[in-house]
Amino acid sequence: FAQCFVVKLYQTKVQEIVERNQLLNKSQKSKDEFLANMSHEIRTPMNAIIGMTELIMREEDTSEKVQEYCYNIQSSGENLLAIINDILDFSKIESGKMNIYYEPYSIASVIQDVANTAMFRRGFKDVEIIIDCDPMIPKQLIGDVVRNRQILMNLVTNAVKYTEKGHVFISLSCYNKEGVNCL
Repeated sequence: FAQCFVVKLYQTKVQEIVERNQLLNKSQKSKDEFLANMSHEIRTPMNAIIGMTELIMREEDTSEKVQEYCYNIQSSGENLLAIINDILDFSKIESGKMNIYYEPYSIASVIQDVANTAMFRRGFKDVEIIIDCDPMIPKQLIGDVVRNRQILMNLVTNAVKYTEKGHVFISLSCYNKEGVNCL
């Protein structure tokens, strides 16, 4: 009788675990679907806002002040899109669906984007942004430009955010990896 009771108790616990696991999987799937739908719903109008500000900025008869406002709207919209993408990336990482893409990209373009965003984010703080780039870095690198930009953007904008006075120093260098030339 005691063995039968233990087996039945074990089977009950296994069944509970299986049911909980199914419920967690269903909950995760619902969360992923919600995030995907919401991100699409937010991205569409955000892309329209960014596009419209770009059109206004191209107009020749807009004042400098309007140009500045549009630039701020555009930068804020792009930052908001980056946050939305971060949320989606986190969800993809959790579900094991994150893809890394290897393609050629210009590191100068990435640094320019990051520096411009950091300059905008510093506002009126007495913070200088200094960039030191090793001349041996190739003009084109191969990697996931979106992820690399995202990592660098997060590091630099956080440095600017938490620096009240002084400077944020960005240093880029390269090294030769066995069998890979830095030139």
